[in-house]
Amino acid sequence: MKKKNLFWILSFLFFFTQCKKANDVVVNEITYEVTLINSTTWHGSYLNENAEVVGISNVPSGWKYIFKDSKQIGVATLNAYSDGVNLNADANMKIYLNGKIVATGKSSSSPTLQYLIP
Repeated sequence: MKKKNLFWILSFLFFFTQCKKANDVVVNEITYEVTLINSTTWHGSYLNENAEVVGISNVPSGWKYIFKDSKQIGVATLNAYSDGVNLNADANMKIYLNGKIVATGKSSSSPTLQYLIP
């Protein structure tokens, strides 16, 4: 009789912990940001909340795109190229996760910035 009770108690605890995990889905807020040095506009692309690549062009410095990652896209991706002929032109890229900077880069080093979302 004791083994049977132990089985039911353990089964209940296992079921309860599994249900709790399924309901505790964290929805992160992702922010992309691009600021420019020695350039007035930039062009590039980003991965949106539907995991679609969105191309953009002639965008001014200070651009931001914010979304809730409810579909859990897995990776945040931003591409930026500064426009113009100035040899010192650059695009500073940042990716934020829940308001905290998690990735930074410059287009002069690599025009693609990615962050794997935990």
